[in-house]
Amino acid sequence: ELLSDEGPVAAAFDLLVATVREEDEGKGVPMSGLKTELRRRQAEFSERKLGFSSFRQFCKAAAAKELVDFRWEDERGDYVLRAPA
Repeated sequence: ELLSDEGPVAAAFDLLVATVREEDEGKGVPMSGLKTELRRRQAEFSERKLGFSSFRQFCKAAAAKELVDFRWEDERGDYVLRAPA
């Protein structure tokens, strides 16, 4: 089930999941640098245009929909995303 603005938001979530799947080498993908990778793949990506106050909020919203696993890892000092199997 998608947010009310489902077209662009759904497309952005799809981009996030596809990127995390491709970048994950078994250790998860750190949030830092991930927005840069999304923009490399889709130059017009902007979480703010989709109604999110930050990239972290965008990632948390994707996690709330169970599209990605999103959690802080102390040893890495960053949030890490994983795509469910």
